[in-house]
Amino acid sequence: MRKAIFFFIVLIALLLFFVTMRGKISKSGWIDVELSMDELKRIQCDVDNGHFPGHLDPKNVVYEFAYINHFIIKDKSKVHCKKISNNGELFCSLSLVGGKILKTILFKPVRQDSTGIWVVKSYKIKKELFKIPF
Repeated sequence: MRKAIFFFIVLIALLLFFVTMRGKISKSGWIDVELSMDELKRIQCDVDNGHFPGHLDPKNVVYEFAYINHFIIKDKSKVHCKKISNNGELFCSLSLVGGKILKTILFKPVRQDSTGIWVVKSYKIKKELFKIPF
């Protein structure tokens, strides 16, 4: 019972953390996510202790970010990622319903090796310019 209560409290804390992550909008339309380094270090510690291993997979982080921010993901949509800089940042996109695309920039704020957590640094929603008819 105590484990269930602890898990529930941690889940609520993460939910509140990600729901309140909306930040400033830049001129290019990107929304910078406000991040607390203390909170990120705590999440990294949780992952190091075997909790929330999904934070090690950038595609999972994008799915979770979309879910927590109430973006409705298009059926069978996959996250596509590519490296965009020498400092390890990733650009990832995910198709949403209504012909929209969630574009995200992820980075590793605590550790840059394979044990470091991925976090959404900024995002924007774009309308698809065209659809392939098949």
